[in-house]
Amino acid sequence: MLPGPTLLYACPKCGQKIANESLMSGNTFGARYFSDGKRIAPMLPEFPDLIRCQSCGFFFFLHEQEPVDELYRFDDQFDFDLSEIDQAQAPGLDDLVLALREEVARKKENEIAIRMDIWRAFNDRSRNGNSMFLNENDKVLYHRNCEVLIALIEPKEDHFKVTLAELNRNLGLFDTCLKLINSLEDQRWNNLKKQFTMACEQGETKVFELK
Repeated sequence: MLPGPTLLYACPKCGQKIANESLMSGNTFGARYFSDGKRIAPMLPEFPDLIRCQSCGFFFFLHEQEPVDELYRFDDQFDFDLSEIDQAQAPGLDDLVLALREEVARKKENEIAIRMDIWRAFNDRSRNGNSMFLNENDKVLYHRNCEVLIALIEPKEDHFKVTLAELNRNLGLFDTCLKLINSLEDQRWNNLKKQFTMACEQGETKVFELK
């Protein structure tokens, strides 16, 4: 893994500087893959894209902004105070739910991205061996979020069909899941199809690690 420069962004609302790391290269050695599409790769970390400014609370996507500067390792010549720069942090579950009510979610692709993060944030609890739902409201939110994602995502490509299959399985809609999975004709999906089929036959609705 070879780190890239630290990219500096400015909050579109208040101008606060925010730093986000980058990679020049990485690899997937030792990576773990899950049924909801999440990858955990020690040598290929993912950096946050949706940001909530720590200064004013404004939500924005970094991919929609141009960096205002770059910091390179061992470079100590800056025309600003590094202590005034916040480190980009991925929003937690509560902030993700709040982001759905903000202007940033008005674009369809942004709403999908936020809802995908909500979905995987709940699944992270299961990945870490904890209960997915702390109360009944959590369960309602999770199911409703899955239902909206199913309505928003168009199965134009195979990987979208896999996502839709997993969302349906999470809701206990096993027949729909199997129909989507079995519509994948490329042989590269055969191993995944077997694992999804087994999960459906066992009545399993939680996220699982792919083998």
